[in-house]
Amino acid sequence: SYTFMSSSAPDRPVAAGNCLRRRHRPSYPFALMSALALLLALFTADSLPLGPGDHARTVEADGRQRGYLVHVPPRYDPAAPTPVVLAFHGGGGRADTMAIFSGLNDKADQAGFIVAYPDGSGRLERMRTFNAGNCCGHAAAATIDDVAFTRHVLDDLQSVANVDRRRVF
Repeated sequence: SYTFMSSSAPDRPVAAGNCLRRRHRPSYPFALMSALALLLALFTADSLPLGPGDHARTVEADGRQRGYLVHVPPRYDPAAPTPVVLAFHGGGGRADTMAIFSGLNDKADQAGFIVAYPDGSGRLERMRTFNAGNCCGHAAAATIDDVAFTRHVLDDLQSVANVDRRRVF
């Protein structure tokens, strides 16, 4: 059985199971340092270098939070500039389905390039489009600046991976 203490008696023993324990209050500096460490981890997680594998990233573009997926090949060397292939899904698609249908992750693993899958925009979760100037769907109607979004994707990717700027396709 458990006996709970009131906050008015911080040093009174607490019965927990078959043993008596004193209530432990973490010191203020310890609690503050723990909270700061957690905040630092949360705010710097997006700026850590990417390693091999699949990653989801977000950037702010045109006042909107936009996402993209990244696949880094297993033999990625952070010391070597690495080519990047941008793979845009078609109208009504999404980045995750493009990664599956294109087969580019396997090709990236064989050839040693990074592949990024930008996600279009849209009112519906599964119906995303890119603004191609004179078409398509929500992105064109809302005059979404997908060229700026693509620049933000490349800038963000370059901040976490060694991108060969001369070999972006």
